[in-house]
Amino acid sequence: MWQCSPYIWRGKGMDKIYGAIVKMGYPVHVAEKFSTYAQMLLTENERTNLTRITEPADVVYNHFVDAVSPVDLGLIHDGDKIMDVGTGPGIPAIPLAIMLPHSKITAIESVGKKVDFVDKVVDSLCVNVDVLNERAEKAAFFQNMRSSFDVVVSRAVASLPVLLELVGAFAKEGGLVVAYKGKGYREEAEQARNAAKMMGLRGPEIYDVKLGDGVVHYLLKYEKLYPTGKKFPRRYSVIKRTPL
Repeated sequence: MWQCSPYIWRGKGMDKIYGAIVKMGYPVHVAEKFSTYAQMLLTENERTNLTRITEPADVVYNHFVDAVSPVDLGLIHDGDKIMDVGTGPGIPAIPLAIMLPHSKITAIESVGKKVDFVDKVVDSLCVNVDVLNERAEKAAFFQNMRSSFDVVVSRAVASLPVLLELVGAFAKEGGLVVAYKGKGYREEAEQARNAAKMMGLRGPEIYDVKLGDGVVHYLLKYEKLYPTGKKFPRRYSVIKRTPL
């Protein structure tokens, strides 16, 4: 049987990231894989604009601690089938895959250069991620995608009324939608009440995620109670123009 041997890189500049993650109590293999991912991300970022976060401490908190916070809070468990909508350079999909070796993660991204980068990371780290170069509002109608996932996550993609329509159909009944949000989450959640209802979602429950230097991010958890209507999601231009 073919087995993958992960490429682990710990060199100058990544020791701070590796050390910080170990100091927080995460396993050594998690720190090794994430610091390798960070090195790949920052190296590629010199050629292609993938992230504005480049300082080691910021990378640890914004690209690791924030990304894996649903695991730390018990919202996601190893073995869950997970969808990451709008993964960008692989966040939160790659950190989640590092933490959850028995989970099957599907990551959707519409920008080809980002998909190519995530594919390289997946091959290098031997993590269980399938990345799909597609728009979420189209993939939501794929038979193997719709109502198929235990947990759907998304970070820095769209305002909540727009986001819930994009992602709601992916979650199975009894599953979760977890949105990563900043300090404006209350207003967004209020504006998204109708969208949540139309997608068959109940919530949100709010979880604080404390990052470095007093920065707090928020996880908004929605439960999928019943199937999303067959006509949703609509075309992206329509969703943006007339949010639910």
